[in-house]
Amino acid sequence: MDEISYDARQLMISSLSIENFRCFKKVELGDLGRFNLVVGDSGSGKTALFEAIFLPGNGAGVPVTYRGNRGMIIPSFSPEKDAYDALFSDLFFELSTDIPIKIKIVGSYQNLRKAEISFQPITQRPLIPEDELKGDRIADRLFTVHTTDADNMQSVQQVNLKGLLNIGGEHKVASIAFYASSSSGDARIFAQMLSDIRKSGADNQIERTMHSLFPQISDLSPELTGGAAEIYCNVVGVKRKVPLSLVSNGMSKVLVILLFIATHPDGVVLVDEIENGIYYKALPKMWGAIIEFCKSFNVQFFASTHSKECIEALVPFIEQDDQDFRLIRTEHKNSSHTARIFKGKNFSAALETGTEIR
Repeated sequence: MDEISYDARQLMISSLSIENFRCFKKVELGDLGRFNLVVGDSGSGKTALFEAIFLPGNGAGVPVTYRGNRGMIIPSFSPEKDAYDALFSDLFFELSTDIPIKIKIVGSYQNLRKAEISFQPITQRPLIPEDELKGDRIADRLFTVHTTDADNMQSVQQVNLKGLLNIGGEHKVASIAFYASSSSGDARIFAQMLSDIRKSGADNQIERTMHSLFPQISDLSPELTGGAAEIYCNVVGVKRKVPLSLVSNGMSKVLVILLFIATHPDGVVLVDEIENGIYYKALPKMWGAIIEFCKSFNVQFFASTHSKECIEALVPFIEQDDQDFRLIRTEHKNSSHTARIFKGKNFSAALETGTEIR
């Protein structure tokens, strides 16, 4: 594959091409930055853009998770044709499942990859009891993700009629994390992330940063309660440690973002609707912490927002080094959607002149 960067300090994703995915018939973004802020009307494709970046490196089971992130019902798997097709068809532009989805990520060696996503004919009947086979009502094709990495190593993943993945070949795992704000996430996973960081000795930076942002909390630690892990903290005025999630959803969100950054060195972190749950006066310090962490761990950062206060809080950092920042605006265009990219100084100037860029 072309345009490979073997330099670990280079951008993880420098350009992106998407075809036939969600609301995008075809969109190409080049010259991405270290920090990329995605804005646009509701329904203009911000979340879809993040899903397109995340999917190629994370397999055929991810679309089921996407449904949960969007607040949709996750149906049980069924071998019936209509039910199986409906589970994945909304990934395709205008539900055109006969046209494959194609996504290409260009950038660092670890994250460079191409993916073709389609329904492929079943070559061998799955193991379903004879009395469950219902003639032409049984699904006759499987949702398939075919990925190629920088070494042309290929992986084929399929979801069979019982929801299990069939995997052939192998490719490098992309270092890409996606935090969907509509989903609270799994507290056990976040506790494990903090535990892993503590083992590596990198937790001091987490502790210092969180205490600087929120002076009322300290001594973050993963703890077990009834066999379930969760992150606890000391709170000023409280005699014993309590779950951070009970103190503040906003605090928990900032911590999770920092944990994702610290556990994905040389990778990419995507955060949808970053301002949700964060008090507007805390936004400048939040951005400062995120930028510091991304530089420390060499992470490329993407975030979407609807908040003008969130964008304005980022402006002082753009003015310090506008080459690192990009604004990506997703827009409706006829039946499809598009995305435009602007370098940092351009959207900083737009804000100063009162131009609406959200």
